[in-house]
Amino acid sequence: MYVTYNKLVEKYGPIYTLEYGSRRVVVVSSASTIEECFTTKNDPILTNRSFLLVGKYLGYNYTAIDHAPYGDHWRNMRRLAASEMLSISRMNSLVSIRNDEVKQMITKLSHESMQNFAKVELKTPFRDLAFNIMTRMTTGKRAFDDDVDDGGIKEFVNGMMELTTYYDSANPGDFISFWGWFDVQDPRILKKLKDEMDNVIGQDRILEEGDLPKLPYLRMVILEALRMFPATPMIDPHIASEDCSIAGYHIPRGSIILANAWALHRDPTLWKDPDTFVPERFEGISDGAIKNFIGFGMGRSSCRGMHLGHRIMGLTLGSIVQCLDWQMISGKDIDMTGANGVTMPIVVPLEVMYKARPIVKKILS
Repeated sequence: MYVTYNKLVEKYGPIYTLEYGSRRVVVVSSASTIEECFTTKNDPILTNRSFLLVGKYLGYNYTAIDHAPYGDHWRNMRRLAASEMLSISRMNSLVSIRNDEVKQMITKLSHESMQNFAKVELKTPFRDLAFNIMTRMTTGKRAFDDDVDDGGIKEFVNGMMELTTYYDSANPGDFISFWGWFDVQDPRILKKLKDEMDNVIGQDRILEEGDLPKLPYLRMVILEALRMFPATPMIDPHIASEDCSIAGYHIPRGSIILANAWALHRDPTLWKDPDTFVPERFEGISDGAIKNFIGFGMGRSSCRGMHLGHRIMGLTLGSIVQCLDWQMISGKDIDMTGANGVTMPIVVPLEVMYKARPIVKKILS
């Protein structure tokens, strides 16, 4: 759908209106219109998410953090999430869980590839990793572990997986799968990542989350992956709580606002060679100085888990590069056609060949 919206930008410009039945949908796609919606005068007006049925039936009648309307309850929920799960001190206190889960994933993968290359479909291990981290951080138990009394964890995870099937195919491991494509398709990028890992971390220990600030090229690769394939190519729909104006156009109360991150990140007036994967474009630019980039949304309702997400992405990508060699399946092209989804799933699961590097035998076996 985001590709279709992008084609409409070419015809109608950076802001246009669609009629979805009785609902008015305003799509904004340029840096100036998106900024006007979510970082300036309209931010309080457009903070509310659209009241979709998923929020009514699965979001506890619009009281869950992702579906609650802007107000005191919304602020309290965000504050609670920040203090109990997403504050720097809280994330640091749970770092051992994330390090351990990534290590367990690498160990499991390496069992099949100690001697020869093995084939893997990347979506499943990344999905399991995401759920295991999430449930261990919140309940202390793994989502996928047959050796423990899960106390209802598996029932919760099965429900979440069913939800992702119906709710636009969103899956917490979908966007991670794109990393493997860039690593395998471009040997130059893979070599630079490996060299950085070997020079900074070495072959005597496995990467840990605390090493990430010392790995600038890894950071650039992740940012470029999020630019080309943002976690949510269409920012979750917001609704105007009162009349407002965007780019001089009158926007009636109740209009749904969609921000097209895909179009913004592929705008040739903002990015040189926007359809080419060039991590170096972020070299020397601090996170706060990056412009025209909304990998995790923006404004008051931006993703509160952004910093945690960056940590998990860096740790996962760095570890699989440090511990495993990767190559494409001989004679098989990787199909990157996107499916419908809130994150950015691909239609054909990403399959590649991999083999354990010597560090795995030395450290993990």
